[in-house]
Amino acid sequence: MPDKGEELLRDMEQTRGGEGGREVGRLPEKVLLAVDGSKDSEFAARVAADLCRRSGAELQIVHAWQYIHSPHLQAYIRSELERWGREILDAQVKLIEEAGGRVAKTHLVMGRASEVILHVAGEIGADLIVLGGRGTNPIERLLLGSVSEGVVYHATQPVLVVRGDRWPPGRVVVGDDGSEPAREAAEIGTLFAKLFGVEEVLIRAHHGPPSRIRDVNAEAARGLDEARRHDEEGLLRRAEELGELFGFRPKATLADGEPAAAILAAAGGEETLIAVGSRGSGGVRRAMLGSVSTKVLRAARGPVLVCPGRRNLSGNP
Repeated sequence: MPDKGEELLRDMEQTRGGEGGREVGRLPEKVLLAVDGSKDSEFAARVAADLCRRSGAELQIVHAWQYIHSPHLQAYIRSELERWGREILDAQVKLIEEAGGRVAKTHLVMGRASEVILHVAGEIGADLIVLGGRGTNPIERLLLGSVSEGVVYHATQPVLVVRGDRWPPGRVVVGDDGSEPAREAAEIGTLFAKLFGVEEVLIRAHHGPPSRIRDVNAEAARGLDEARRHDEEGLLRRAEELGELFGFRPKATLADGEPAAAILAAAGGEETLIAVGSRGSGGVRRAMLGSVSTKVLRAARGPVLVCPGRRNLSGNP
């Protein structure tokens, strides 16, 4: 394992207990790569192999194949579909091994792709799921997008959705809203930035009301200023906490505007890895942040890490 990976593993051991019984975000120890034979899938395989090589994580691969019912030659069709699935898996293993990686185990399972991926991830205790985000033509984008979004929506572990053609990332941008999922995204994003030796930007969007409200009501203006200061202070506390935990403090930026737009603007092109939480902490915030993560996932040009948030070690959410 590279020296940087060893250093980060030591960081993980020192912070695993967290504060107040909360488990701290950490680099994955077991990665599940989902493949389907597409170009996006091949790129995801290279990403997963590189991530495992740098961090020392174990890599397993899954491919889901679906049976097509037919009134004729059912046994033949089934065997051919399974054979094609095995060929896809074997090709990905070869690609990874040629790049210097190692695959611990492969899984060939019949069923709906998102359901199979989630089942195998739970069965093997995966810490991270890696998969491609979209294909090169409209049909591939539609099919792959639905699979990746289905996995992200239901996963209980972080999911890295890979797209573009730039890896490793040149910078990491983390969307923060103060929620537990966002905290996990910030912690893992910080470890990724440290692992790759790149800049990390922690961004929180302050989406205030129109400026004309400030112009007509001085008391409302003071309240708006206070709300903005509260957001800024929370963001700075999060950045300081990350620096204390991992010895790597991200830049903190408070942006005015809609959260997804602010995150995407800060990210820019394919060279940036975006990390976000999958949902907020309350009912309304869950809906709001859920929509933010979905918008980011659909619009980002580079890889997106979506985190569901960790539970307290006591078992409470």
